[in-house]
Amino acid sequence: MRTIRQVIVHHTAGPSTETVATIRRYHRTRGFHDIGYHWLVRELYKGGPWVVEAGRPEYQVGAHDADENAESIGIAIAGDYSEVAVPSSAWDVLVTLVADRCTHYGLEAGDISGHSDHEPASTPTLCPGFSARELRREVGRRLARWVKAA
Repeated sequence: MRTIRQVIVHHTAGPSTETVATIRRYHRTRGFHDIGYHWLVRELYKGGPWVVEAGRPEYQVGAHDADENAESIGIAIAGDYSEVAVPSSAWDVLVTLVADRCTHYGLEAGDISGHSDHEPASTPTLCPGFSARELRREVGRRLARWVKAA
């Protein structure tokens, strides 16, 4: 079993409705054996609900952040959030999923990062396009509520 020390969040920079199957096909053209992410948050259909779709099995090392794959879970949200905010309905699904994975692996909100937090200055990225700090804050609140409710 892999030791998971962090959750790394990405955006796909594609349509909000793209699926694991679509991303898998694209990643395979880049030489990956499967989709690089373990989970995808996506819009079921334009204007529809946001859902969670399983990607690469968590027991397999991901292909989402070269230096951090071995000890991380990769979660992507479909869409490009470098210039627009994540819709609130999508944000809630993302926060819930990340909090769930943190609970599962015994992680804290401080163990969450964005892809851009790991990229060297020579290959910068805007991914996930939003502040990982805000995501950590929201997941921390969610985790605290879950502990209090238990």
